[in-house]
Amino acid sequence: DELLAATSATEYGTRIYYTGDGTNSNYYRIPTLLTLKSGHVVSSIDARYGGTHDARSNIDIAFSKSVDGGVTWSQPTLPLVFDDYEAQPIDWPRDSVGKNVQISGSAAFIDSVLLQDEQSGRLFLFADAYPYGKGFNNSESGSGFKEINGEKYIKLYKNGDPSGTYNYTIRENGVIYDDVNGVPTDYSVDGNYRIMENGTYLTQKQYHVRFEGTRLIEETTNVDVNQCVFYKDSLFHVLPTNFLAMKYSDNEGETWSDMYLLGDFRNTNQRMVLYGPGIGTQIKNGAYAGRMLISAYNSVSGDYGYLYSDDHGDTWGFV
Repeated sequence: DELLAATSATEYGTRIYYTGDGTNSNYYRIPTLLTLKSGHVVSSIDARYGGTHDARSNIDIAFSKSVDGGVTWSQPTLPLVFDDYEAQPIDWPRDSVGKNVQISGSAAFIDSVLLQDEQSGRLFLFADAYPYGKGFNNSESGSGFKEINGEKYIKLYKNGDPSGTYNYTIRENGVIYDDVNGVPTDYSVDGNYRIMENGTYLTQKQYHVRFEGTRLIEETTNVDVNQCVFYKDSLFHVLPTNFLAMKYSDNEGETWSDMYLLGDFRNTNQRMVLYGPGIGTQIKNGAYAGRMLISAYNSVSGDYGYLYSDDHGDTWGFV
């Protein structure tokens, strides 16, 4: 009776993420919650379209904001999204066989982190990014970068080249270079790594999934989407490993920047670290006041450390 009396005063706000919320996801995992300088509260979460599985799967990052202390929440948006696979509200099987089936061909974001720079007010959103068919357990070693003349660039494989050759890199302004001949190509990528030829987007068909019993069918639709270096049907491909993605917002998530892939602080043969999901922190006092920190780890070696920035998020290192 005493516990009932004490807990009956609890007031519950509305749900933040749920089936039918507009993201078309039936499953959510790994939520974050951050109170901003303004007093508004923001949240991010994995919108998992392939059941509750980790990557490999079809996963995007949803975001929502509350301006009344968490009582009500905005309609969720998807600031980090791959559209190679349709956003479908699938009821995933729960039998002993079907529950273990995973989407095998989609790119995915996973494990988001929120952090605000208290000096500038800029809000950062981070997540691990995986190219098609990859996840924690099957990604390759290497950072995904190549060093040329002391600079590190994201390296690319082109369809039709011999296996394992990464003869292209993404240079300044998104231009794709032919590294064998040292010349720019007619190809480039935009701020979300979608591929263009002479300024025109290359497209591919979007995928749809369905079940026949416990057998998962992944098939193309008639919907055209822009190719991206993370997609399996694209002309160019990144190294099949994990990447560290980042976007920022200067208006509390109303709009977001282009996507940045961090990681030139790693040796090119090193596996990239993974974000420790949740929220980051910022040192308030002392010699390192203003330094922003995000926990990170290496899922293979077990190494643990921190991503940090001393210039309000312009550049990042790892210790």
